[in-house]
Amino acid sequence: MKNVLLFMLMTFSVVANAQFIIWEDDFEDGEVSDWTLLDQDNNANTWLVRKNIQYDNSTFLIYDGQFGVLGTYSINLTDAGPLFGREVNIAISPAIDVSSYSGKITLHINGQTSIYDTNQPLSVYGSTSTDPATFTLLGEINLIRLTAEDAEFADYSLDISAFATGKTAMHIALGNTNNLFTGLEIDHISVEADTFLSVNDVESKTVT
Repeated sequence: MKNVLLFMLMTFSVVANAQFIIWEDDFEDGEVSDWTLLDQDNNANTWLVRKNIQYDNSTFLIYDGQFGVLGTYSINLTDAGPLFGREVNIAISPAIDVSSYSGKITLHINGQTSIYDTNQPLSVYGSTSTDPATFTLLGEINLIRLTAEDAEFADYSLDISAFATGKTAMHIALGNTNNLFTGLEIDHISVEADTFLSVNDVESKTVT
């Protein structure tokens, strides 16, 4: 009996602490055709999928790192020279159905500022459309950089429950707040929830 009770308690603990991944993208396949990438300043420079950038101090050229990322940069990726003008770029996720989940809903981002950058804010918006006029600011994530040349990808989280709960087609949009940046690089992004609703729960929510 003690073993049965212990098993039941362990099972309850696992279920109670479960996180349900609603949606995720890691950019390793180089495919972002389901994303909407907006060049708001119309300078032909916006978010793109590539490897994280590294800098060769002997050739003075940028080369590919080992991480597949979704990134936006204020430098020329050929010679590392500055791009002049104001960078306003937005990356909008595909539609995410959150209607089958409840409890705390969290956005997780594994990212960094690019080499030779400083700490930078990443703006996070929510919407049911890809039109920037409909965006709601959900918060800002401060990407931390401690060194100049190392890859420093770290995990950051943002509670988006207030906006996301019940949405059948939610978009997450990422944008730069500060124009004085070298690059913002996202290695992995996901939306997770504490609770998966049963069929009865979903049906009861749709009854008017």
